[in-house]
Amino acid sequence: MARVIVLEVRPARYMDQRADGLGESVYVPILVRVVASYAGELQTGSTLVLRALGGTAEGVRFETNMAPSADVKSVGAEFIVFGSDPTFVADEESPALTPSGWFAIRGDHLVDRTLAAMPPDAVEDAGVSLSVAESLMSNR
Repeated sequence: MARVIVLEVRPARYMDQRADGLGESVYVPILVRVVASYAGELQTGSTLVLRALGGTAEGVRFETNMAPSADVKSVGAEFIVFGSDPTFVADEESPALTPSGWFAIRGDHLVDRTLAAMPPDAVEDAGVSLSVAESLMSNR
């Protein structure tokens, strides 16, 4: 669990995990800087690649209801992300993380941006202020 800022959005990548029984998928690698780490192995100040599921690469189009909203792919955007520690998948050159939750920081509020498939009016304030969330997370 970490607070991150988007540094770079890279071209979509095709991932073939059929040999592992997981099928094919496409994701957009997003390079972020860890602004604050609340749990897990991530270090404040380090960079990390996040996998945003969905997109088209190598002639394969991958759509999923687990894709985050498009604004996670904006350079300079800040998010709180939840997920397990980074892992290697397919032919990646460094470990990356596929977040299970993406929360945009809007002033002092968190806005749930986890699912792009949600109706726009359902993606609203998560009901938690950033300062309260960071306080709770830093006490773990």
